[in-house]
Amino acid sequence: MRKMQPPPVLVPIQMKRDASISSYLEQQKEALRILFVNVEYLLKTSVKSYTETGVNYTFSATDYVVNATTSGVTVTLRDEPEGNIRVLKNSSGGNVTLAGTIDGVVNKTVATMDSVTVMSDGTNWIEI
Repeated sequence: MRKMQPPPVLVPIQMKRDASISSYLEQQKEALRILFVNVEYLLKTSVKSYTETGVNYTFSATDYVVNATTSGVTVTLRDEPEGNIRVLKNSSGGNVTLAGTIDGVVNKTVATMDSVTVMSDGTNWIEI
């Protein structure tokens, strides 16, 4: 899996007193490009979402926490880039299964009202 690299650092440029807005923006073109790269990076790495499910479910690329509300369901981990973190919360009245290889073991049973947090190493998952 490809590891996401941090964006370049934004370096501000001073506007000259006699410069027009258009010439200033032209001077700032590279700084604006870097700013947009930074915003895109932050959106991709910091957006965390919450999903509730009562049926079998696979973590999506944007899921951070999945709450299993019905016992017996299986929530599946996808292949993810190194460093991605996923959380499964079991708020059902029985066990649920977290499907994937976690710490070398295939599939993990999560007891009622328990949760498990895992991080991808690029190939498998480790519990943290």
